[in-house]
Amino acid sequence: PREADPRVGYFTTGVNDFTNPDRREPKLRYINRWRLEKQDPSAALSEPKQPIVYWLDRNIPTEYRKAVREGILEWNRAFEKIGFKNAVVVKQQGEDDDFDTSATRFASIRWVAGNNIQFGARGPSKVDPRSGEILDADIEMNESITRLYSARVAEDPPRPIGGSGFMRNSGELCTYADQKLNEAAFALDLLVARGEFEYGSPAAQSWIMDAIKDITTHEVGHTLGLRHNFKGSLAMTPAQLDDPKFGAEVGISASVMDYNALNIATLGERQGQYSMITVGPYDMWAIEYGYQPTTPETERAALDRTLASALDPTHAYATDEDAGF
Repeated sequence: PREADPRVGYFTTGVNDFTNPDRREPKLRYINRWRLEKQDPSAALSEPKQPIVYWLDRNIPTEYRKAVREGILEWNRAFEKIGFKNAVVVKQQGEDDDFDTSATRFASIRWVAGNNIQFGARGPSKVDPRSGEILDADIEMNESITRLYSARVAEDPPRPIGGSGFMRNSGELCTYADQKLNEAAFALDLLVARGEFEYGSPAAQSWIMDAIKDITTHEVGHTLGLRHNFKGSLAMTPAQLDDPKFGAEVGISASVMDYNALNIATLGERQGQYSMITVGPYDMWAIEYGYQPTTPETERAALDRTLASALDPTHAYATDEDAGF
């Protein structure tokens, strides 16, 4: 188990530890995280003994699988910084595979369909209540995400988008996909009206795939244990937002766990990267805190070294309670 710290945003598991009589308060809070251990502890970069494997359900439409896969694997950038190679692995369920990806032994992403589904996307997980170890996670994506996007591209019927109900993720509110849909639909109409895109063009389709990747990376972050960080979008300067190379490589925000707005330039300004398509500096720092390998003897010193950079502007953190929920 790894103790939580309020400067880094993880979901937590509370336990009462009565073994230490010197503690005034027996309540401990452990971060929720997967068990991740190096095959070769002495190597600077090692594959894990058991990677975090996400199965793509066969019901994900084929045209969106690449964007979903890339959204999951984006987190490997953060794990590589702390010495893990291929910490996150994606596998595709075959048409003839006879297993249910929602079973407890599989972490998964799948599309869901039905009337009045009250979420756009959600990423719940199952956790060992003794230690905070994540045992399973199953991300669900409402198929209306792609229906709305594709309808705008193919048909261009200007219309209001109704907001859906709230869905809680491990006790926390997450409406990112819903809000992203409303914003993306309006923004695509705007960009077409300005002559920057044509409906159905490769550029418009790529723009849509970036939005799908953004939602996927956000939800996977929840299933890795991370909470929202609503200060992430304050970290980047206007000049950085105008730089497409910076936006693609570093991000248009310090955190993919924020509800990041689309980055659309006003007329006459340089257009930067539109969507958050990578993990940001805060996300890498949070993964370092939660997943860096330590021993019982080195743990406290290692975590203190990580927390020493908490005042870095790109590491600023504020979550749901700070935003008024």
